[in-house]
Amino acid sequence: MKSLVRLTANYAMQPIDDPKMLARIKKTIKTAKEIACPAFVWDVYDLDWETNGIRLRSTDLLLKGNLAQGMLKDCEKCIVFGASLGAAFDLYFKRMKSLDPQEAFLFNAAGSALIEIFMRDQEIQLKKQFPDWFFTDAFSCGYADLPMELQPSIIETLDLENKLSIVLENPALIRPEKSVTAFIGLSKKPQPHPIKICSSCESIECSFKSKDGKTCYEQLDIKNMQKSPDIYP
Repeated sequence: MKSLVRLTANYAMQPIDDPKMLARIKKTIKTAKEIACPAFVWDVYDLDWETNGIRLRSTDLLLKGNLAQGMLKDCEKCIVFGASLGAAFDLYFKRMKSLDPQEAFLFNAAGSALIEIFMRDQEIQLKKQFPDWFFTDAFSCGYADLPMELQPSIIETLDLENKLSIVLENPALIRPEKSVTAFIGLSKKPQPHPIKICSSCESIECSFKSKDGKTCYEQLDIKNMQKSPDIYP
């Protein structure tokens, strides 16, 4: 629970040393947990290396660019997954935006924290199913040079519209809003974790890059976040 509170406060850019703010954050998290209906869909595919990218066998998913090449260079397989907190979460957020903008702001931050932790918990479960494999970090469309235009193929491949009610309003706007799609490479070799360092990120203008070298990942204070068994409704 402490990790969830801390992560929500960071996403909302709010202090947790103020007793009133801390109480409000905890109340908002309680509401978010009650409304969220977290769900997860995944599948694993063999990889075929083609001249113009990496094909997930028997799918239309062709991963092009430096990020995919770097993350999957030692991999034989790739997990593709989708995760969502559900449509009810979006409906409550829209309602709060008109009734209580501050509550909507905190609720949105709590949702970001919940989907983050939920996704990480699912990765832990996946590792139990593939005990003889090493995992890359999860990476998503929009990271570095991995195009958002892959999203429709991901949704079609995993049938996310039917299974999680995930749809795209455009390649960059996914609904429900607190939804994530991503890839994880599987290798027989230990894998580095380059996705969490600024030097591997091509978002040159990213406002989270700091002069002291601290990454956005470190600034959000989730590097050492552990699973909290009571964060789900």
